[in-house]
Amino acid sequence: MQFIHKNNLPPNNWDNWFVDGNNTRSHDFRLLPTPHQAKEFLLIEQKGLCAYCQKKIEVENASIEHVIPYSQNMNLSTIYYNLVIVCQNFITDSANKKHCDKARGKSLLPPIIFHKDFSFILNDDATYTKGEYCKLFIAEEDGTLNANTIFYNDTEGSLYLQVLSFIAILHLNHDNLKAARVEFLKGWEMNLIGKTVKQQKAFWSRRFADILGNLSHPYRQFLLIYLDKKIKQSGKIK
Repeated sequence: MQFIHKNNLPPNNWDNWFVDGNNTRSHDFRLLPTPHQAKEFLLIEQKGLCAYCQKKIEVENASIEHVIPYSQNMNLSTIYYNLVIVCQNFITDSANKKHCDKARGKSLLPPIIFHKDFSFILNDDATYTKGEYCKLFIAEEDGTLNANTIFYNDTEGSLYLQVLSFIAILHLNHDNLKAARVEFLKGWEMNLIGKTVKQQKAFWSRRFADILGNLSHPYRQFLLIYLDKKIKQSGKIK
């Protein structure tokens, strides 16, 4: 669920990375001698994080993913603007599901990852922009990611449904993902024992700034949404 900024033009060698042994453009990555070059480029572009769950990944445990599925449009299968890199996931959870591309299959997916408004963006001047629609996500203390129900009957209802669909199709509340998010939250809560309200707010603000400035922090958007809520809550306590 991270915003992925695509360049105006693909890398200079992009087309060469998708040519098979017969010097023919191939839509089947299995036939390509150098797909790792595309994987390495996409991994750097995404700061080492899965496009969907934001788990930290390496080339060895990552896959190239079609945002618009191959089955829907084969001609887009090697187009730079349609490709991201995601984690490989072969582990099922208590619901007998995997997550990210393994859960998605051939389902069409709302293109949220290309919408800047869904993210907290660090600007060049070290300030940040909170995307207009970050409020559509809720980050819960048990590691669950939800769509904000206050927009269910709003004029932005279609966006609410997109977020709900995005979470469900990719199974972003997989047991492993929730547990990984909770590990961060547990560590933070331990640091707040015995702290005053003022100290708590300062703590949440520091954590927010740290993660905002670290574009490769695992589960970054989930944690920023959670921290944003904590800062607001601590500001209301007298």
